[in-house]
Amino acid sequence: MNKQFSLIIAVLFLASCAPIYTPNILHTPLFSEKNDADLQIGMGTSGYDAQAAYAPTNYLGVMVNSSFQYRDIADTNSYHKHEFVEAAVGYYGKIDEAGRYECYLGYGNGEAKSYSPDFYGLVTGSYNRFFIQPSIGAKMDVFEGAFSLRVAYVDMYKISKNVEYKRSELNSFYFEPVLTAKVGYKFVKFFVQGGLSLPIENTLKYTDSPLLLNFGLNFSFSKAYLKAKE
Repeated sequence: MNKQFSLIIAVLFLASCAPIYTPNILHTPLFSEKNDADLQIGMGTSGYDAQAAYAPTNYLGVMVNSSFQYRDIADTNSYHKHEFVEAAVGYYGKIDEAGRYECYLGYGNGEAKSYSPDFYGLVTGSYNRFFIQPSIGAKMDVFEGAFSLRVAYVDMYKISKNVEYKRSELNSFYFEPVLTAKVGYKFVKFFVQGGLSLPIENTLKYTDSPLLLNFGLNFSFSKAYLKAKE
């Protein structure tokens, strides 16, 4: 069983092909009301993610997310390291008893170092990312599900190779449609998330990961759950 689990993790990590831009997990707290909070830890093609969100008022949510990975394998072609952190603010609301919607605007900054066959060696890249992330879904005691479409603009402002590139070769919008499912009971759920990361530009001079496939644990601290218990 442990060997099978290790093989799954290895396949997920290697699926990204040592990219410079690695899309992180999309955080979908699906808040209900003021003072709700949501914590999440996950892993997969994004590496390792830690995420936190809070609703300071009705209809207003804030979140801070981080992602990192360090993969130093004997095979140089698999070397990869990245660190990324972002913050966002958004609007959320209820459609009915279970239905939820939300939309977050955010900014993040990251740095990655990976082996790139296009550059014949290790490449370091630093980038800004601006994004808008609308989601629609349902939140229940046992199950949560959401569809999200993150539209991100990645600005690769520094590449370690001393070469002059066009702006279209280092910057692009990405469309990242994702499905998220969470199963458990009220405060603690196991989640799995799958989707794609699709750049508009096809002449980019850095590598990226086209696949999002992650899983982990979600902890939801909701007043709605506490009220139901009373």
